[in-house]
Amino acid sequence: MSKTKWQQGFNTFQKHLMTGIGYMIPVIVAPGIVMGVAQVAASMLGLDIKSAEALVSMDALTRCLAWMQQVAGPQCRDLMYPVLAAYISYSIANRTGLIVGFFGGLLSVLSGAGFFGAVITGFLGGYLMNFLKKQIKVSRTYLPVMNMVVYPLIGTLAIFLAAYFIINPLGNWITQSIVSLINVIGNLGGVAISFILAAGNSFDIGGPVSKGFMAITLQLADAGFSKGPLSIGSVVPAIGFGFATLLDKFVLRKHLFTEDLQASGTPALILGLLCVAEGGLPLLLSDLLFMIPINCLGGGLAAASAYLFGVHMPKTVPGGILGVPLMEKPLLYILSILIGALAVAALILLRRMRLAKKFQNEKEA
Repeated sequence: MSKTKWQQGFNTFQKHLMTGIGYMIPVIVAPGIVMGVAQVAASMLGLDIKSAEALVSMDALTRCLAWMQQVAGPQCRDLMYPVLAAYISYSIANRTGLIVGFFGGLLSVLSGAGFFGAVITGFLGGYLMNFLKKQIKVSRTYLPVMNMVVYPLIGTLAIFLAAYFIINPLGNWITQSIVSLINVIGNLGGVAISFILAAGNSFDIGGPVSKGFMAITLQLADAGFSKGPLSIGSVVPAIGFGFATLLDKFVLRKHLFTEDLQASGTPALILGLLCVAEGGLPLLLSDLLFMIPINCLGGGLAAASAYLFGVHMPKTVPGGILGVPLMEKPLLYILSILIGALAVAALILLRRMRLAKKFQNEKEA
């Protein structure tokens, strides 16, 4: 196969995967924030909403917050894999792919195959439905029956069999292999895994690479690994950008940033504190080749520090400042982010000074 065909195939794969992940992200974010707000409110009021007893408490507020934290939030968040699989399949086969994708994603949740199982069922369901539509030709009169009954029936049966015999065992094997590898290589291995996951989550700030690493990190969080590399990797680039603009404005006073970038710095800092990674996009897009490694290094350094400090972030804890009150080691969590963000800020300033010097030399020449 020629290089062009490989590239076309990869681009098609990426397009379908990113469609699924794009629809999945709100399903992750919204319940996570609600659960975080419920936990913060409970902490401020001195309520315990994590125990089973809280669900049957005599206090109505405790019952409500506990239900959001223990029942509504987790169960709604578990829809992320059915949504992922469904919209991968939808991207491939349009509406006829939705039903088999939803079923395949749900079976991935129930079996523990998670992210990997959902991706496989999404692609399998989509291409299977495309195949059926091409092979079974009928007149327009019978198309409604085919779309509502025949195609879904055949697709559902095929996904059930594939999930039982192939996809769920394979997805479970992949997940357990990664977890076993982390356990075998021990503490230093955990540092390396944290660094790699956070670097991937920092790579293109909400782009295809970051979204892919986000899904893998969440899959590992299901198996007990810390969600820290995702949350920390997401916030460090934006916070580092904000720090850099503030240091330039109030300490260095060298006007290293354009007016637009300088104006974007403080909003980026605020968005980063709220775990909105996209605040760092203006600087990333202005200097792509240099900002990608800077963001990866800062995010990876912060996550590795958090792992060494023993900061474990459960999947239910939201990122950014909302998660700080819920952390067992909140000060070390903040310190980890500061280490990465200050490293990013320092490297950004060095880069901007070099660019300013280069511009000055060209102007004088």
